[in-house]
Amino acid sequence: GHSGMDCRLYLAAERILLPLRLRNFRIYPGLSAGFLARYDKYELTTLYFFYPGIFLQPFVEVGKAGRLSLIVSLPLDYYFRRDLKLSLSAVLGLSLRWYMRKNYEAF
Repeated sequence: GHSGMDCRLYLAAERILLPLRLRNFRIYPGLSAGFLARYDKYELTTLYFFYPGIFLQPFVEVGKAGRLSLIVSLPLDYYFRRDLKLSLSAVLGLSLRWYMRKNYEAF
């Protein structure tokens, strides 16, 4: 296996559409897309390697009026690696967003 880190340059479109309403909750769709640069290390060796990639991350933000909301995302990464025919990843992401301004109506 390997482990490493990446740096991403992206554009995000958040809350550009009218929210979908479900009872007291509002659902805002969004999308992030961009380029990435990874720097990884093979485990149990001293071999390091670099490779670029692209990613797309659709998401929805769900919450009530207030400061806290839940974001559900599906990050999709495609890596341009010379040692593999195909290298990609997909995962389900969950995160909480807390708005700092006390009087901010998030929804």
